[in-house]
Amino acid sequence: MPAPTSPADLFRHSLRLLLDKDIPAWVALWAEDGVMEFPFAPDGWPRRLEGKEAVAAYMRHYPDHIDLH
Repeated sequence: MPAPTSPADLFRHSLRLLLDKDIPAWVALWAEDGVMEFPFAPDGWPRRLEGKEAVAAYMRHYPDHIDLH
């Protein structure tokens, strides 16, 4: 697939990667200094992940816990 050329294409591509459970490819879309925020995270869960490495570590077990359809 060619590289996404618009924000909408990139969003659709990232959703496809999540649906396919291709976490390494999904993480590859992130900038090194990217941030993921969870403003409503319950106590004991992260509210903010800083950096591609932190996002990758957080998403590492995603395929084992979530099944999207």
